[in-house]
Amino acid sequence: NIVVKKNVPEILSRELAKKRGSILIGSVTEAYQPCEEIYEITRKSLIKMLYYQPETTILTKSDLVLRDLDIISRFEKIEVGFTINTLDEKFKRIIEPNSPSIERILNVLEKINVRKYVMIAPVHKNIMNEIENMFRIFSDLDVSYIIMDRFRYRNGMNENILPYFQVDLKKLKNFALEISKKYDLKVYFSF
Repeated sequence: NIVVKKNVPEILSRELAKKRGSILIGSVTEAYQPCEEIYEITRKSLIKMLYYQPETTILTKSDLVLRDLDIISRFEKIEVGFTINTLDEKFKRIIEPNSPSIERILNVLEKINVRKYVMIAPVHKNIMNEIENMFRIFSDLDVSYIIMDRFRYRNGMNENILPYFQVDLKKLKNFALEISKKYDLKVYFSF
């Protein structure tokens, strides 16, 4: 179940009138969930934000972000990021069964006409075999930088998925840095 907070654009507008700073949309909850097509809370919020022009970052897994490119392209400082943790569709269905296909996400990434980035999160046991191909593709799509983050277990999660996220983070970090140089990509780590 989700709770739809229809008054977010109005509250946001009042807050922006009082405070300055940057805004990250989609860091905890997907801003482009299917209900966004109906309620347009993210779109209405972006419209309110245009007047104040805060430095804005959007992080999503959804192609619905394309609907808002007309607004996004009017921001002075904005970037759009996509969470992509694998290029293996079969493996993706195991670890993220309800997310859009990789093909759809890469297609959207190609169409985005503002600064863009990719978040590889959570890293998983197969990531070492995928990094080079991922970085090559992201470089070809003019991604500005990559963020890599680890899996964070929370109570109530299915413990059967834990083995998929057992990764030697130090080894991964060193390898990712090496590959990032080959493709002239900046890579940052949240672990």
